[in-house]
Amino acid sequence: MTDRPYWYLNNMVVRKELRGTGVGSQLLGEQLRLVTGKEPGLAVALSTQRPENVTFYRRLGFGVVWHERIGRGPGAFESWIMRHGATD
Repeated sequence: MTDRPYWYLNNMVVRKELRGTGVGSQLLGEQLRLVTGKEPGLAVALSTQRPENVTFYRRLGFGVVWHERIGRGPGAFESWIMRHGATD
């Protein structure tokens, strides 16, 4: 990200049996409206290591600002940083 302040979404989990029902989109959408309404100039950032989460967050207006494969071999994983809102 930049040296400008931003909100950081630390953790969001929806129980497996509720995934795909709209609960996560509704909860996150409400939180985005709340924080961007209070401080409209600040971006909201998050990180994820799951490709399916990238798809979910993109539907809610987040864009990938960084993506990299971390490590080598069987323990390697991909990581994404995503941002919603204010740009550099």
